[in-house]
Amino acid sequence: MTQGKLLTGNAAAAWGARLADVDYIPAFPITPQTEIIELLAQWTAEGTMPARFVTLDSEHSMLTAAGAAAATGARVFTATSSQGLLYGFEMLYAIADWRVPLEILAAYLTPGEEPVPRGGAGLPILSWLNGTEDMHW
Repeated sequence: MTQGKLLTGNAAAAWGARLADVDYIPAFPITPQTEIIELLAQWTAEGTMPARFVTLDSEHSMLTAAGAAAATGARVFTATSSQGLLYGFEMLYAIADWRVPLEILAAYLTPGEEPVPRGGAGLPILSWLNGTEDMHW
């Protein structure tokens, strides 16, 4: 009999990336998706997830690195917040034009929700998203 494990949404997203056998994880930790990035960083450091993990200076550079890596054929996963996605939005147009496969998870807090233990996140800017969304290109 298999044993189940209760996970947060962020931990489940990290497990999804791990099980998808991604090759490259460009990251910029920002609440509320920090837990995803922390787990992926831990697994890559331990060697239990054979992927290249790179922390970048901003969401803009993170999305640039993600798109460029996907263009080389690497399987790429990254995550950001709603505000982070908006900051990197300029690159999304270019990446969409490249027509490369890329997995981006945008996490944000719903109005009135308390941030997960790290504090300090704003309300969602991308009002057309309802919850945590996956975007596939």
